[in-house]
Amino acid sequence: MKLRNTSDRSVKIRFLKLDSNVKPEDRDVGELPELNIAPSQVGDVSDFQWDKLKTMRPYKQWLAVGKLVEEGNDSRIIPGDGDADCEFCYGRGFISGDGRAGTRCQCVYKRDVIANVRKIWPGYDLFRAPVLKQRSQLHAVVSEDSWITSDKPHFRSHLRQVASRQGPLWFARVRSDTDMMAGWFASAKAKSIEIFDADVSEAIARDMDIQDLAEPPDLLIMILGVKRARNVATPEVLMEVLSIREHVGKPTWVVDQPTYCIEHEVHRCNSQEVLDVLQTFKRVTLDAVRIIESEPDTPEGVDDVTYVPTPKGTKPSALGFHKPATGKTKNEDIKVRGDD
Repeated sequence: MKLRNTSDRSVKIRFLKLDSNVKPEDRDVGELPELNIAPSQVGDVSDFQWDKLKTMRPYKQWLAVGKLVEEGNDSRIIPGDGDADCEFCYGRGFISGDGRAGTRCQCVYKRDVIANVRKIWPGYDLFRAPVLKQRSQLHAVVSEDSWITSDKPHFRSHLRQVASRQGPLWFARVRSDTDMMAGWFASAKAKSIEIFDADVSEAIARDMDIQDLAEPPDLLIMILGVKRARNVATPEVLMEVLSIREHVGKPTWVVDQPTYCIEHEVHRCNSQEVLDVLQTFKRVTLDAVRIIESEPDTPEGVDDVTYVPTPKGTKPSALGFHKPATGKTKNEDIKVRGDD
């Protein structure tokens, strides 16, 4: 909003700190930003700030007597990429105190986390998995190499909860042993080399090659047991994936099932070399857990994702993400319902 000062004295506008939804002890205690508008001059105030200021004294009185005149097109909030019904950003998508810098609004943060979680498991929406009633064991191993044994439905529920709390920039991907072999064969298929492997000969490679599968994700989740056709190279390719991950210093989760464990000699990925490496991984066994069924009237079953205000001791970065000052990780920005 552009404001013209029609009086013969300067008008000082002291911006509000729009953090009423934050606990008093967590609020910013710094000085308020100010704007001085000289006589007959025009000042630029963000629409979001002016929507609040114009209802307060003395600005309300200055508008009434004509000392301040609105010269914008109108006084409505300019729509952005946020939720138009959001009570905090009114659709702008960010919260700003001075109109120049701010933080991502909770409505946009939640939307971006949901979109990011849905990219993790190709072909499967993790928000279709039931919601856990208690905290997942996997929160403790997000940054560690882990060997996880679980049936697929329970693992999906655990992964849903963990992924919902990592923030919108967390890059995790689920790949199966069939994807792994398809990536390994991708270059051969491109050269029209005949492949004698029923699982991968007709598979569409999700990755250009094994390097493309292994290197990029912050967390690579390898689901074993999908591949059933015999291929003597399968354990060696898995070893290559694990070696690449170790080389780039990124964690890997290797997931097998209680009824088809990699320790069994009949498992297609079984080899002494693979088992020796897995012995150095964090061992996690996921038992059956209680779940919360999504409310029937909840759109798309994402009712467990809720925004949590910035914890004490944090500060917003220029991009609007909450950066912990000490000890905490960014996964505390999103809270999962039922997690005590």
